[in-house]
Amino acid sequence: MIGQLLSKRYEITNIFLDGPIFVGYVVKDRQSNHDLSARVLKEPFSQETAFLKELQSVIVRSQSIKGRQIEQLLRLDNDPVPYILSEYTRGPTLSDRIRSMAPFSVSVSIGMALSVCTALEVVHSQRQVHGDLTGSNIIMRPNSSAILQLTGIYRAYAVSKTAGHAILPGLAPYLAPDLSRGEEPSAQSDVYSVGILLFELLTGRKPFLAEGPAELAVQHRELPLPALREINPSVPVVLEEIVKKALAKNPGGRYRSAGELAADLRLQQEAVQFGKTLSWPLRGAPGIDAGPVPKSEPKREEPRPSDGRGAGWPIGAGGVVSESRKNGSGSKVPVSPGSVPGQVAPNMGAIREPEPETERERRRRERDVPVWMLVSIAFMVAVALSLCGVWLLYNFSKPTTVRVPNIKSLSVTEARVMLDKLKLDLRVRSREPSDRVEQDRILDVSPEPGKEVREGGRVEVVVSAGSRSVELPDVRNQTADKARSLLEGLGLTVESSTKEEPNSEIEIGSVIRTEPSAKSKVDRLSRVQLVLSAGRIERPEFAGRAYLYSIKIGLVDLTSRKRIRLDVVDSKGTKTAFEDTRGPGDTVDVNVMAYGESATFRLYYDDELRKEFEKTASEGTPDSSGGTGNF
Repeated sequence: MIGQLLSKRYEITNIFLDGPIFVGYVVKDRQSNHDLSARVLKEPFSQETAFLKELQSVIVRSQSIKGRQIEQLLRLDNDPVPYILSEYTRGPTLSDRIRSMAPFSVSVSIGMALSVCTALEVVHSQRQVHGDLTGSNIIMRPNSSAILQLTGIYRAYAVSKTAGHAILPGLAPYLAPDLSRGEEPSAQSDVYSVGILLFELLTGRKPFLAEGPAELAVQHRELPLPALREINPSVPVVLEEIVKKALAKNPGGRYRSAGELAADLRLQQEAVQFGKTLSWPLRGAPGIDAGPVPKSEPKREEPRPSDGRGAGWPIGAGGVVSESRKNGSGSKVPVSPGSVPGQVAPNMGAIREPEPETERERRRRERDVPVWMLVSIAFMVAVALSLCGVWLLYNFSKPTTVRVPNIKSLSVTEARVMLDKLKLDLRVRSREPSDRVEQDRILDVSPEPGKEVREGGRVEVVVSAGSRSVELPDVRNQTADKARSLLEGLGLTVESSTKEEPNSEIEIGSVIRTEPSAKSKVDRLSRVQLVLSAGRIERPEFAGRAYLYSIKIGLVDLTSRKRIRLDVVDSKGTKTAFEDTRGPGDTVDVNVMAYGESATFRLYYDDELRKEFEKTASEGTPDSSGGTGNF
């Protein structure tokens, strides 16, 4: 459909998405000369009346959500095919970034997750939910800010006959257990999706993996979350707890909104930035009101009906407390004169025979062994019997012990395999620079090799971070996030603040250079400053002026006839200077009018970028007509 018009106004210039429901195109608005997005519905969804009607409702509802990080859906049109017109944001999806660059450093991961939360917070503040939050529905700008796409579109999927099944394979890895049980999307289910994304950013993998959506849903509901710090030991303990809370199986155990999650992430971000250690939980749990203390009951109680939970008395269970000396009918029983013992006269006590108890007391007094000694002997016998029992218990239930093998100089993976066979747990305690041991190999082991530990015990290791000095790599033209991940992977500390300088050759937000410069040798853990491009700044003598460029390109690498297109990017935007079908050996020879200090030319073969080059005003001819010429 490249080159076609939608609604006689929007020219399709490129494709950016081919999904199960839509094909996404970049379109040029011929009235405003702005790029927009057009998602064209595939069959059979383009024919489902109920689906189209609900799509229209979703678009109207989403327009109440205003924010720079929320994609604005403009309208649903049907000329010549049904499509959604919306804003267009250039940039890779979060899934693309994770696939190509993860795992990220802790600081970069928190930064990207915070940006998603900030956008989602706007949605939740309007009492709406996203409902379909995956890495494919998030665009990342060069400054690492996240743009949420297709907010609330889940409502339309719900009324379609087949749309839900079509999107399920892509949605299942991010689907909260409550949604797979049939509950409605909520702020807590959005938080769960953010938790999955944060897990991916930190580890480069999803927490649960399965062959199909049904099996994956069961794993989300029933399997425990994999230990994050075992996969990436650099993750702080509190950050692991934050991820656990976001991924709680029960919605009530999660953060109530993206704003709550963002608050904890900001505390962790500050702790990482300033080298502080946090403790969990970050906020105290609310107190529980136990209610008033119940008053004591009178001695006589009436029967109380059961509340069905065993809290009350069962009816007919004898709930009346009987008074003394009453019979079953409640009347008093007559007492005969001899039925109650009377007081014994003093003289009767003087002539009584000694009772057995008195005789025992007399014999106890006549013993040769004192009572305190008998008590001491009994105590010592009891202690001896206890120690004997403990010894027997220990020897009969003594845990199996194994010797710690020599895993020094092995890689962490090799050591883990060896210890797993012995049922020992490996934990990375720290990473330290070393000039004698290769990077990612083990420097030190505790307990020492040869020592006996119980089966299931822990072995802690110190891992080599490589030589003490490192040569700074050249990260010119890379994004700030990619450069930061690369440098931090070498053990360097990248300053959180960056510098900016104007540069006409490097894209805005990409790296111009580092301080210290590339190829220089620095100690590990040294601090590095990134200098980013602020883009091209027009000099007054060139601003707004038009220049004519003679472009001649030989199509020497063309092997078959293809559609050739030459676009020019100048101070007024992007325009197509040439488009035609050409064959092997042909040339493109065209005069191009461009505005500003310089112009960038891009050559496409069937919409595939094959060459890009730049020309400055000094290489062109000033337009004498005042910039009114055309191609």
